[in-house]
Amino acid sequence: MINRSQLALQLRDLDDLLEALERMNLDEETALPGRLTQLVHELGLAGGDDLRPPALLARVLDKQQQVRLRLSTLRRQGTP
Repeated sequence: MINRSQLALQLRDLDDLLEALERMNLDEETALPGRLTQLVHELGLAGGDDLRPPALLARVLDKQQQVRLRLSTLRRQGTP
């Protein structure tokens, strides 16, 4: 089971990814750099064929919401 510190790190990675994707989207870049592609896969966001920034933005936001909810639940339960 994933603990709070692991979830916090995952949330930080998601925040960094979101920022990078937003910049790429504004610059109309379509190809993910290798480090971002790796992060997308590590975070389980690579489902589907579309790895362009506009398509990934919604997935990252959804994943952030899920992680925040889990963190909130763990905090209320007093789980480390």
